[in-house]
Amino acid sequence: MARQITSTYRLQLRPEFTFADAAALLPYLDELGVSHLYLSPVLTATKGSAHGYDVTDPTTVREELGGRPGLEALARQAHELGMGLVVDIVPNHVGVAVPHENPWWWDVLANGKGSAYAKFFDIDWDEEDRFNLPVLGSAQDVQKLEVLDGELRYYEHRYPLAQGSAEDGSPQEVHDRQHYRLVPWNTDRVGYRRFFSVNELAGLRQEDPDVFAATHAQLKSLLDDGLVDGVRVDHPDGLADPAGYLRALRELVGPDRWLVVEKILHHDEALDPVLPVDGTTGYDALREVCGVFVHPGGEEPLTELSARATGDPGDAAALAASAREAKREAASGTLRSELRRLVRSVVAETGTPVPSEELAEAVVSTIVRLDVYRTDYPSLRGKLAKAIAKARDDAPELAAAFDALAEALARGGESAVRFHQLCGPVMAKGVEDRLFYRTARLTALQEVGGAPELFGVPLDEFHIRMATRSERDPRTMTALSTHDTKRGEDVRARLALIAESPLWRRLVYFDEGMPGLPTEHADQPGYLFPSGHDFSSAAGGVTGYLLWQALWGVLPAPPPVPARMRELETALARRKDSTQDERQETALAALREEYRTASESWNRQLGELPEDLFGRVRDYALKANREAGLKTSWANPDLRFENDIDHWLNAVAHSGFGALIRLFRSELAASERANILGQKLIQLTCPGIPDVYQGTEFPEDSLVDPDNRRLVDYAARTAALAAGSVEKQQLVRAALRLRRERPDSFVGGGYWPVPAHTPHLLGFGRGPSTSAKPDVIVLATRFATSLEQQGGWQNQGLDLGDTHWQNRLGGKRWTGLVPYAELFADRPVALLADVKP
Repeated sequence: MARQITSTYRLQLRPEFTFADAAALLPYLDELGVSHLYLSPVLTATKGSAHGYDVTDPTTVREELGGRPGLEALARQAHELGMGLVVDIVPNHVGVAVPHENPWWWDVLANGKGSAYAKFFDIDWDEEDRFNLPVLGSAQDVQKLEVLDGELRYYEHRYPLAQGSAEDGSPQEVHDRQHYRLVPWNTDRVGYRRFFSVNELAGLRQEDPDVFAATHAQLKSLLDDGLVDGVRVDHPDGLADPAGYLRALRELVGPDRWLVVEKILHHDEALDPVLPVDGTTGYDALREVCGVFVHPGGEEPLTELSARATGDPGDAAALAASAREAKREAASGTLRSELRRLVRSVVAETGTPVPSEELAEAVVSTIVRLDVYRTDYPSLRGKLAKAIAKARDDAPELAAAFDALAEALARGGESAVRFHQLCGPVMAKGVEDRLFYRTARLTALQEVGGAPELFGVPLDEFHIRMATRSERDPRTMTALSTHDTKRGEDVRARLALIAESPLWRRLVYFDEGMPGLPTEHADQPGYLFPSGHDFSSAAGGVTGYLLWQALWGVLPAPPPVPARMRELETALARRKDSTQDERQETALAALREEYRTASESWNRQLGELPEDLFGRVRDYALKANREAGLKTSWANPDLRFENDIDHWLNAVAHSGFGALIRLFRSELAASERANILGQKLIQLTCPGIPDVYQGTEFPEDSLVDPDNRRLVDYAARTAALAAGSVEKQQLVRAALRLRRERPDSFVGGGYWPVPAHTPHLLGFGRGPSTSAKPDVIVLATRFATSLEQQGGWQNQGLDLGDTHWQNRLGGKRWTGLVPYAELFADRPVALLADVKP
């Protein structure tokens, strides 16, 4: 029997990491304090898939992972340890990249509207009862089709043939007789609803009870057999009726099993209380926990720096305008197919004579005014009317088009459904996957669910949000890293330092007073923005600024300066101005030579970076620039520009500028430690159920997927846990085990802000909701750089009252008034638990 859920640990399953591999980790995860494993999708997916979100057969457990027997064995072993399993389901779509691997899709291709599975998919049938499949390299590639072994072939791609359709004629004539039509992959007339703009993922119609039953049959079996203890739902906002779907799902999973949804909330949006779920997957908490460690004093200087370096200040006004532009591009570009279908629906429902182009403009102008994924939840319905009104004011010449759109949406029929199914993809592709790679004031804030226009979260607001969550959504998930985050948690923690330290400005503008800079490299392209320097056009403006921040976040700390070098520096400094005889001059020359040799050796070490690091950064740069869509894109890649970026990164790698970043980061090592440990402790102890994304109990340097889905070295983590050698891992262990020891203090427990009287302390208490006071106190240092500049904690302290408290991070005990300098003497965080009689 699984214990009460107090935490989860996310595992990314793949052929290289199976159910058996997960089972082998159970003793380690149990020792770490994890209550539930949180698995990526377990149902049959495209062969070789490294993520599993391209499910091809929802009725079976994936054989590449060990099949149903492997999952049963994992569940049994987990339950024997008192742990549970949470599975990730994908109701919105299935994978169709390899048609013969998806039996439902294959049947539709073969039998068209006559297929029993035709209603499973949201297909846009034409007047000939055919639909478009976007797979060809170009329209001329129809000439490359072949008929072979009773199938239509396009290179390695296979498609079924309708019965009796291949008895005669050329491959092209046979193709013309099929229920599908092969068209170029970049067409704006895709024949089915997709997940966002991904042609390989076809949308499902969960609003049909038969589709729900078929797609959830295996899940029902797993639930009925007691193998699954919780469910995470991927992208419910893509469905026709998310609330209706979740009501059906809640009935299936039962009233008590944990159920969370991947719902991306705007910063002032609450999860609608009509939804029968325990909460979200934690991007809202991620924004708050990361944001509270961003120093507000950095807003003005970083805004000015961004404007000067890139031409974009990145402030609220600039971001709002850029967001509207990026969303407009997404709606009218990669999502044009869905837009066309919506416009046809509006015409069909209203009979309006307004031209389709004007209706499309009205739709796009309305959607770009929305700041949420969809507005048909009861608590958000007022937003739609306001968006239409604002859009109408901007384009009064489209009054008739707005009237028709408003009429169609008010009917609540197909147009309303398709409108809201389009809103989410426009938000995701326009803002998260486009805008957030086009601006770079502070990239730590440019995250899924982020609000970079707000520049962090004030302490008072943080406490209010936490108290509200403890009352309304006590079992929602909290996260710091996921398989979809743009940057890992520690990368964001390092980037947050930019808001607090002048070192970033000195790095960007090296000619403004940076001491000790090697001026002989002033013309190297690694310096992004030197005054009067025409640096590489590829890495200019926001492109370079964003990549420079990526390097700041992922480059490792430098090796320590050898003790002998320090000794030589001291010896040489003492003799600098003294008079030397010939013998002493000879000895001094020997010291200088030894120092030169030692210095060169250390500099070589400084320039030695992990072998794969710059390859990973190159992959990130490629994805970031293609997503931004400014100078290259997925649809129209500019290989010359991408090659220039690659050369620029090589210059950074081989000209010493990576070492320069590492040196600057070393100046902030104490602050970096405070941010990394602080945000992790806060996430693990604040209201909600914390998830530890695979491997992040160690310091990490992940960028966007697939970088954040790399295989994890669990042998190293197991050894470190036994040795107690990794500080972050020990913090995770202490927090998770305390949660497991005192579940009532955390799951549904109360929340008491600790009066700070200083901006440098973030503290709160946790305890049973029935208690008048906390039995756990969580303390973290904020803004450690400015704290040090102000002379430290000085005489400030915390009154712990008569209760005796033990720090679960190190074991020290305190009572009464304790100076902060003492509380944080060993580490910049504290996890105090009262000592029970």
